Amino acid sequence: MREPKSKPAFRDDERLRIRSLQEAGWFDLVRSLNPKGKLFSWWSRPDFYLQNKGLRLDLVFGSRAVVDRAQSAQIVHRPYEDRGRSGEVDHAPVIVDLD
Repeated sequence: MREPKSKPAFRDDERLRIRSLQEAGWFDLVRSLNPKGKLFSWWSRPDFYLQNKGLRLDLVFGSRAVVDRAQSAQIVHRPYEDRGRSGEVDHAPVIVDLD
């Protein structure tokens, strides 16, 4: 059994690296354009997908100039049946449109 510290996105060093990017002037493009709500790009189990319980493991960062050019940013959710094998757990695509 893995300890909680070893789970993706829960380790202090991972969070510190993300924070250092933000402090250096990089912005989470998806969150910048979608400031409210739960945003997940990965689910460990199909029932977590249905319950909207996941993690955001797929991030897209950009400078202020990129944020200003961003038209939309989204995490594309697809039903599990559309992912190839039925019930397959996978990452959802993250798409950012720039002008």
